Amino acid sequence: MKNECFKNISICHLVVGGLFCMIANILEAKKILTSVVSLNNRSSKSFSLTHCRHLVLAFIFLLTLACNKPKNKPSEINHNLDENTVSANIDTSLNIGKLFLNIEFNALNQPVNYAKLDTILAHCTKNIQDKSSKSLIDMHQFLFEKQGIKCQTYSPLLSESLKYGLLDCDNLSLLYLSIAEKYKLPLKAIVLPQHLFVVWETETDTLYYETTEGAFKNESYFKKRFFVQLDGFKVLKNNELLAVAYLNVAQYFQLKGKLNEAQLNIYKGMEHFPNWENLYATLGQILVEKNEFNLAEIAFKYALELNPNYNLVKEELKKMYVFLGCYEELQTL
Repeated sequence: MKNECFKNISICHLVVGGLFCMIANILEAKKILTSVVSLNNRSSKSFSLTHCRHLVLAFIFLLTLACNKPKNKPSEINHNLDENTVSANIDTSLNIGKLFLNIEFNALNQPVNYAKLDTILAHCTKNIQDKSSKSLIDMHQFLFEKQGIKCQTYSPLLSESLKYGLLDCDNLSLLYLSIAEKYKLPLKAIVLPQHLFVVWETETDTLYYETTEGAFKNESYFKKRFFVQLDGFKVLKNNELLAVAYLNVAQYFQLKGKLNEAQLNIYKGMEHFPNWENLYATLGQILVEKNEFNLAEIAFKYALELNPNYNLVKEELKKMYVFLGCYEELQTL
């Protein structure tokens, strides 16, 4: 960027001044490089296009840190990101809801408490009449009428949301998935920018279910509400769904002003879902709060590369460009 945002780097600058900067920042750059390259768990023989993209992204982070460091870098450094990025071993035999709670309580250094979730799973048995798609309606009635659940954003964390009975689309969908897993129902999660819902998927049926409304919806509903095409729907695999847990933890820490912890959990989420634009969008927001605007721009632009129609990211970029007085870059959006 220009206008005091990102100075143009000449070849001379790279060769002379950049060399000394690289030496001075090699440890910090290695942390970013390690975090970004570790996005994919793959063998050394696997060198895909995705691998190439992340290596390029890592090089850009390295170059930016070395030659174009933000003037107002926070006094608190990104301590031990390279040592702590790898997620703890996860017992995948647990119910998906308990997996989320494990991730949350471990991040908060608190003892794991399954009591509320166990109560819900135990009492839903007599309320599920059959194993057809109608069971989703039964789940909604059970959760909202008998368990007193309300659809309202209270906290990104499942643990806190369950405690107060106030759940957003992420945590509400997770409750559906937890119940479905117990009864071996063919329910999966679909992620959109800033939204999560579920799909009943069998060999004969693909039924989209909006958990916040307790109703089946057709494709046009989601296209109109979220400005996506059908090919924009991403059905999550189980390991990818864990990235949602780490994103929620990151957003919790972000709200608390613990930006290094938030950034660390974004990296952990990337281990499970390397090409999820929501992770890069949130990473960009965190970096803006840390005044690391050059890195934030890279994160936002990569989110847009993954999803060119991610309007929220475009708005975040616009706000950042206006704040920095980068009006030429503003015209490119």
